[in-house]
Amino acid sequence: MAFILFMIGFAMVLVLILWMIFRPRKSHPKKTKSQAKKIPQKVKPQAIVKSPVKTEPDIPSDEFMKEVATELLKKNPQVVSHVVKQWLRK
Repeated sequence: MAFILFMIGFAMVLVLILWMIFRPRKSHPKKTKSQAKKIPQKVKPQAIVKSPVKTEPDIPSDEFMKEVATELLKKNPQVVSHVVKQWLRK
């Protein structure tokens, strides 16, 4: 009977030592509750003020960009291929 109690105590001490050695050292971050989305406050619409005639936007159209690209490609295809290779490397 004494031998069985000794073996159980020895096993418990051995398990405790192994647990102390192999336990995770990093503390796990606590999971926080997901926060509800904040609803933006309603903004009162401002009075619409008519502005003078608007000029063309600064952003060029897709067709214009395609024309510029084809002209550049016709003029110097090596420069364009070099730029594309650089862009693809990034």
